[in-house]
Amino acid sequence: MQVNLKKAGILLNKAEVIYPYQVPEITDLRGRLNMLANKPKEAIGFYENYSNLVSNDKHMISAYTLARLYAKTGNNNKAMQWLETAIGYGFNYTYVLQNDGYMLNLRKTAKWQK
Repeated sequence: MQVNLKKAGILLNKAEVIYPYQVPEITDLRGRLNMLANKPKEAIGFYENYSNLVSNDKHMISAYTLARLYAKTGNNNKAMQWLETAIGYGFNYTYVLQNDGYMLNLRKTAKWQK
């Protein structure tokens, strides 16, 4: 798996050179690549940048992803902040919230219960 992640990074580097501007989809893919490589802190940087680049209709997904990543790193305050943002954009997948392994510790907090 690690070899494929390395190849993906190389391909993203090559794709990025083609454009004289920042492509949101490449930023999203870099975030996903780091998330898959179990590098949540690195992924957070890409997703926060992606969130600033995309239109409102894509904020829900990036906000939920940021909530997951912050929860994985143990930053429950930021995780909850991004979760509230995702919900504000329409994220209402109760099944996902109840079963997402990244959210396990967050589900134990008083703020989650509220």
